[in-house]
Amino acid sequence: MKKGNFLNKKNVYMIKIKHRSLLMLLILLSLLFLVISCKLFAAYDRNSGKNLTIIEEDISEENILVRLDKLCSIFGLSETERQVINEVKAIVTNPTIGAHRGGKTYNDLEFYNLLNTLGDLKVKEMVRGILDRKEFRDLDYANTNASIEEVTDLGLKQALQQSLNYKNGLYKEELKELFHNSIDNPDPDVVYKRAVHNKYVSVFADVQRDTQFIKIFIELFKGLLQHELDAVAYMQMCDTTRTSFRFNVLLGELGEQRVRRIIHFYLDVCSAKGRASRAINNITDLERKKDLDMRFKRYVIGYDQYLADAFKPTDADRVYDKMIDAQYINYFNRIEQEALNPTQSQKGGTTNPGTDVGTVQGRT
Repeated sequence: MKKGNFLNKKNVYMIKIKHRSLLMLLILLSLLFLVISCKLFAAYDRNSGKNLTIIEEDISEENILVRLDKLCSIFGLSETERQVINEVKAIVTNPTIGAHRGGKTYNDLEFYNLLNTLGDLKVKEMVRGILDRKEFRDLDYANTNASIEEVTDLGLKQALQQSLNYKNGLYKEELKELFHNSIDNPDPDVVYKRAVHNKYVSVFADVQRDTQFIKIFIELFKGLLQHELDAVAYMQMCDTTRTSFRFNVLLGELGEQRVRRIIHFYLDVCSAKGRASRAINNITDLERKKDLDMRFKRYVIGYDQYLADAFKPTDADRVYDKMIDAQYINYFNRIEQEALNPTQSQKGGTTNPGTDVGTVQGRT
C-alpha cells in the first residue's frame, strides 16, 4: 500500500471519530438542558408565575395553621393561652392595624417560626405577660365605659364613647408594636422581653379625665343664668383653638368657682365698655368725640383678640390667669373718664392696649 493512501484513510477515520464525539457531546448537552428545563418547569406555577420551590421547602405539604395548632399542643398551652396566641396572631398579621406607624406585619409562617424559636417556656411567659395586660385593659375599659354611661348629655356621651373606641383601637397597635423593632425581622428574644416586662399603662386615662371634667361641666352649666350662658357662648366663639367638646372639657377642668370668676370678669369688661360707649355718645366736641371713639373701637377689637390669645394655652391655669387680667377694664374706664372730664383727656393723652394705665380690679 502506498504511504499516501494510508495517510488519507487515517485522516478520514480521525475525522469520523471527531464527528461522532461532537455528536455525542451535543446529545448529552441537549439531554442535560432538557432535564434542567423540566425541573424549572415543575417548580414554576403556570397560573401565578411564581417559583414554588422555596415555599415547598419552608411549608412542606402541611398547612401552616395546622402546624401552629400542633405547636401549641406540643408546648402544652391551655385553651386560654391558645386564645391569646390566636388573638395576637390576628393582630400582628393584620396589615391595617398600625399601618400609619410603619410597623412590621407578620405572615402566618413568620409568626409560627417566632413561637417555634422561642420555645415552650418563653412562649408561656410571653402569654402570661399579655394575659396580665389584657386583664388590666379589660377592667380599665369596663370602668371607663361605666363612667361614660353616667353622662346625662347624649351628645357629650357620644363624643366620649368615640374617644374611648379610638383609644381601644390604639391598644391593638401598641400590642402589635411589642412584636417588632426597627428591623424587618425582629429578634425573638427582644419580642419576648417586651411582652414579659412591659407593664400595662392605661390607654384610657385621657378619656377618664375628660369624662370627669364633662360631668363637672354639665352640673356647672345647669346653675348658670341666661346672661352668664351668653357670656360663655361669646367666649367660646373667641376660642379658635378648641372644638365645642374640648371647650366644655376646659370649663370642667377649671371648675365652677374659677369659671364663675372668669364670667364675672368678662361681664365687668362688658359693663366698662358700655359705660365708655355712652360717655362718648354724650360728648358735644366732635373732635374729642372722634378721637375717643377711634380709641374705643381699637380697644373693642383688641379685647376680642385678647380673648382668642387667652384661650390658646393648653394649660387651664394659664387660661384662667389671662382671663382674670383687668387691663381692658382699665382701658374702658380710662376712656369713660376722659369722655366725662375734658381736662383728664388733655392731661392723660392717649393710651394703647398693653400700656400700664393703673390698676382697676374686676369683680370677684
